[in-house]
Amino acid sequence: MAAVNELEHLRKDTTVGGRAFAALADLAWLGDPIVLDDDAGRQEAERLRNIIAGGRPVTHPLQHYAEAALIVVGQPLGAQAIIEDYDARVAAHGNGVRATRAGQ
Repeated sequence: MAAVNELEHLRKDTTVGGRAFAALADLAWLGDPIVLDDDAGRQEAERLRNIIAGGRPVTHPLQHYAEAALIVVGQPLGAQAIIEDYDARVAAHGNGVRATRAGQ
């Protein structure tokens, strides 16, 4: 699960680590994992992941993959999402997914 990997990484961040730790303590809120079970979906998620990274090196192999997968799955549904990463929100908006930050 890309979201769990992202939370594990964020747990080390002093600004959001406590919230990431709390989220990892109870993963039921995530629901069932989203599976991109076709090559086209995985390729689109990887394309978006690279756009979100913006040419910057990633700190772990699945960084931004959760956001990218959410965009790929949410696009045909006209989904709304809470996404903390600015570049991921921009990518979401550009791909038909309404995104906002938590608390906004």
